[in-house]
Amino acid sequence: GHAAEPAPAAAGDASEWAAHRQAADLPRRLLLLIAAGLMAAVAYSILRQPLMLRREVEARTAELRASNEALARSTSLLRSASINGRVFPWEWDIRSDTLHWGVSPEDILGPHTATRPRQPDFRDMVHPDDLHAYLDTGRRSLKEGLPYYCEFRLVAADNVVRWIAARGEPVFDESNGVVRLVGASLDITERKRAEENLRQFSRAAEQINQGIMITDAGGRIEYVNPHFCQSTGYGQSEAIGRTPRLLASGQTPPEVYRHLWDTVQGGDTWRGELLNRRKDGSLYWESQVISPVRNDAGEITHFVAVKEDISARKEAEDEIQQLAAELAEKNRELESFSYTVSHDLRAPLRAIDGFVSLALDTAGDRAGRETREYLERAKAGAGRMSRLIEDMLDLARLARREMRREPVNLSRMAADIAAELRQVEPHRDVDFAIEDGLLDTADPVLMRNVLQNLLGNAWKFTRKTPHARIAFGRIAGEGAPRYFVMDNGAGFDMKFAGKLFVPFQRLHSQAEYDGTGVGLASVARILQRHGGGIAAHAAPGSGATFEFSLSARPPAFT
Repeated sequence: GHAAEPAPAAAGDASEWAAHRQAADLPRRLLLLIAAGLMAAVAYSILRQPLMLRREVEARTAELRASNEALARSTSLLRSASINGRVFPWEWDIRSDTLHWGVSPEDILGPHTATRPRQPDFRDMVHPDDLHAYLDTGRRSLKEGLPYYCEFRLVAADNVVRWIAARGEPVFDESNGVVRLVGASLDITERKRAEENLRQFSRAAEQINQGIMITDAGGRIEYVNPHFCQSTGYGQSEAIGRTPRLLASGQTPPEVYRHLWDTVQGGDTWRGELLNRRKDGSLYWESQVISPVRNDAGEITHFVAVKEDISARKEAEDEIQQLAAELAEKNRELESFSYTVSHDLRAPLRAIDGFVSLALDTAGDRAGRETREYLERAKAGAGRMSRLIEDMLDLARLARREMRREPVNLSRMAADIAAELRQVEPHRDVDFAIEDGLLDTADPVLMRNVLQNLLGNAWKFTRKTPHARIAFGRIAGEGAPRYFVMDNGAGFDMKFAGKLFVPFQRLHSQAEYDGTGVGLASVARILQRHGGGIAAHAAPGSGATFEFSLSARPPAFT
């Protein structure tokens, strides 16, 4: 290394030599310090690298973990959105002919079961009727490089069916060839059901024999069916876009329309009748039911009106009112006639009866037999005329009397009438058989008239029967009750049955059995007013049976 250093010549030179030596060593020391510093720095750097690397690895790991967590959250959100929104992403790899779903087919069709095993190929789940169109659409998209869209059904082994709308875009390679289709499928089952319901409604609306009009929330017409057009004379294109005011006749009070509008805007259904005007200017009456339609948020979006032309019914009602007025006038005339009959005819009859009776009493035994017979026949004729007038007035009163239906014990009423008949002729041998517990709803006054006439006739026409028997009861059967009054008296020939219920018609002579021929006519009229009717069966010498009902419906009590 180094040249030998000269030794100091003397002690005085020693300090100089030491200083000289110290100055000569300074660069070397600096180099040593620098070298040591560099070695320390290198050593520190070498030692620091693992620490930095570990920290960087830890940071990168944390970032990766956060990214994975975010990806997992995104995947979970995407799956949840897909399932809840019924939108399913997919990718069809053309080269491997593999279909990859963003969610599993189970999310579309539900979990696999013993009756619905997993299908090896998605295409095996496509409905057979839709498979050709499904495959053909895919091939055309691949061949022409066009966007893909197809609607088809997926069917599982247990016949679970879902409608799917698939939409996708082709992905091309460097040579512009389609390598895969990427897209999403939407579950449109509910939409298809709604469309089918709408088609059914449309078919019904097109064929129904009533007018249908649909307006928006503001009252502007969006739809009318053919019957609406037929009734009003307006075509669909003429009505759509306008308001229902095009039918206003100008004769309906404004408050009616205000009430209609307030009702439907308030969410309620309006029912009423309106006088409207057709396109040709003619007026017609309509019965309408107008209901609001709400969306899922509860907001009214439309109004639906079902309309029926009731002009014919209104005309019939007008005719009925006119007939009712005419009937009221006839009733007034009948009342006037009744007063005339009761006053103007009865007075002369009373005078005839009085003078004949006075003549019989005055003449006494001085009158000859023939004269006395004439006077008695005149008195009897006046009596029959008086009874005929009374019966005729009673028949007229039946048509005017207001009915008051209430529960009636028919058995008790019949027993009371039978007791009254026995009191009049206590010497007669008549067996009454009256069924207990016969209850019905009827006007009690009119019902007593019915039973008095029927039981009274049976009493009268069994007068010549040695062991008379009269029965009243109910005929067994379902539905409205039917009753009978039966006797074993004189009976009648059924060929004359058509006269039975005609006023003043008699099947027996006055000499055989007295009467005016009004009783059965009044019975028939009373039963008709109750909604029932009467029929008779008889044979000469074998008695008669009268069957009757008070209503076509069962009674309101048991």
